[in-house]
Amino acid sequence: MNNSKSIFITGAAGGMGRSTAKLFLDKNWFVGCYDNNKENLLELEGELGNENIIYEVLDVTNKENFQECVNNFSSKSGGKLDILFNNAGITQGGFLMKYLMKLIWRLSI
Repeated sequence: MNNSKSIFITGAAGGMGRSTAKLFLDKNWFVGCYDNNKENLLELEGELGNENIIYEVLDVTNKENFQECVNNFSSKSGGKLDILFNNAGITQGGFLMKYLMKLIWRLSI
C-alpha cells in the first residue's frame, strides 16, 4: 500500500494537467494521469517514468471507462484520493472560446 497522498488528474497529458502531474510527482504524491490522447500519455510516461504514477486513456464522457479508471486508481493508491483535478476539457479554442471572448470584451468596455 502506498502511504503518500494521491491525486487523480483528468486532462493530464497536456498543459495544466501535465504541469500538475510533474508538480505533485516531485512532491512524492501518487499521481493518476488520465487523458483521451494515448500518444501524449505515452510521451508523458517517457518523461516522468513509472514510479508512484499510473497512466490510463480516459474518455470522461464514458461512464464505464471512468469507473474502470477509478477502480484501477483506487487499487494502486491503496484506496486513497486526496485531490481530484478535473482538468479535461475543450482544447484549441473553438466556438465556445470565441463566444466567451466576445462576451468578455463587451462586458469590459
